[in-house]
Amino acid sequence: MKIVLQLFFGALMIIVLFGCGNGSDVLDDIADVDENDPEEIFVTAKVNGVEFSAQGETFVNTSSANNSGFFSLAIGAVDVEQGRAKAIALAIVAIDREEVQVDDTFTETDDNGFGATAAYEEGVISEEAEIEADKTQAIAVKITAVDQENQTISGEFSFTAIDEDTNTTITVTDGVFNKVPLD
Repeated sequence: MKIVLQLFFGALMIIVLFGCGNGSDVLDDIADVDENDPEEIFVTAKVNGVEFSAQGETFVNTSSANNSGFFSLAIGAVDVEQGRAKAIALAIVAIDREEVQVDDTFTETDDNGFGATAAYEEGVISEEAEIEADKTQAIAVKITAVDQENQTISGEFSFTAIDEDTNTTITVTDGVFNKVPLD
């Protein structure tokens, strides 16, 4: 699961690096996240008490697969401010897509790889940016809506991770993802 999350995280940062230039002026043209708009695509959270906000398909990306034996969903979000990027990545693995229902809560992955994992990373936007997922210590991802007609999913999340390089604890609370595409 860590390799999948790292690859997804890396792809997400490439989109930001090459799709957004240096990132310092990207958010000037983007309105604030409207958490009351039921059609808005966004991811919000608090990271160690600091607001995190990403909106729209440019800054919120998903990838899903429904292969024989499992269903996986990865959600990545990037918050860019003054040339710095903060990114959250979530991944859910279930037996099949039909198993992902409203009010389901996914926690740490089990021995078979089913469950949820997450990562947080931040740094200066550059072509040399190194992406490395943190080790998830605890996680809860609750599904609040699945729109089969429009192929979107919404939910709430929180997690605690350890940055193994610095031994720093990262606490993500009050996480919400809204209307993210199910590919």
